[in-house]
Amino acid sequence: KKSGGSFGVGAVVGDDTKVCMMYFYGCCPLGGDDGSCPQGKHINPEDVDCDAEEYALPMAVSRSKLKLLQSKWEYAGGHPELRNAWQVKSRRLEFMFRATEHNMTKELGRMPDSVEGWHGTPEKNVLSIA
Repeated sequence: KKSGGSFGVGAVVGDDTKVCMMYFYGCCPLGGDDGSCPQGKHINPEDVDCDAEEYALPMAVSRSKLKLLQSKWEYAGGHPELRNAWQVKSRRLEFMFRATEHNMTKELGRMPDSVEGWHGTPEKNVLSIA
């Protein structure tokens, strides 16, 4: 079992190996644990010391992250000023995000472009959350 504060996907699967995200979600019909899955290595959430979903807690963001979100909010045409922001701290969700980023890096041959803020939130809900 791997543990610790790092979400280094390469340390879990190897730098040249992709992660089968379908297996991580519990729905891969493509291969077994013998390494035959064309989508990548099968990793169990328990193998990366992920917390259960019910232990994911909202936490207030730092002042610097709030300033970054404010600038992105203003750039997107949002107003008024943000008063506060929270993020959900979940080792499972963090690993899933980093594993997807890892897979995309393998496919693209470079780090994928990304924007932090509201990952996984449907666009129609952003204003009600903000």
